[in-house]
Amino acid sequence: MRHPGGSHRAGRKSLKRERASKYLMKALDAYSGLGGWSDGLALEGFEVLGIEINPDIAELYKHPVIVDDMRNLDGRDFTGYDLIVGSPPCRDFSKFALSVGKNWKDPPNPERGLELVKTFINFVEVARPRYWLLENVPKLREYLDIKPR
Repeated sequence: MRHPGGSHRAGRKSLKRERASKYLMKALDAYSGLGGWSDGLALEGFEVLGIEINPDIAELYKHPVIVDDMRNLDGRDFTGYDLIVGSPPCRDFSKFALSVGKNWKDPPNPERGLELVKTFINFVEVARPRYWLLENVPKLREYLDIKPR
């Protein structure tokens, strides 16, 4: 059956947008990079804010963004978010980096990488979103001493 003014498919798209705006949630994307998380969340109706340390990368980010180091931010300033996602850099934990990186000018250092992961976790504990997600490489598990609540 065709809807007035367009196909059934077009009607479904506008209904989806209408539903998405009705259920709008706020998401914070820590270590946002180019916005992989943010783009998907925005498509699903989330209001998104990113945090990115690199101003050149932040220029390419499509959503509102704070250009700063996560270690400088206080989670108390970010309460009220429904979702906080984080993708701390994985360079210090990836299998590739740990196998060939010892020859790099700046070799992988899991302790340095853990500082960024722990910064995210501490930030989340203070900000207290309804939900949070941490994305990283599988090798990170070997360095974490965190147990799920």
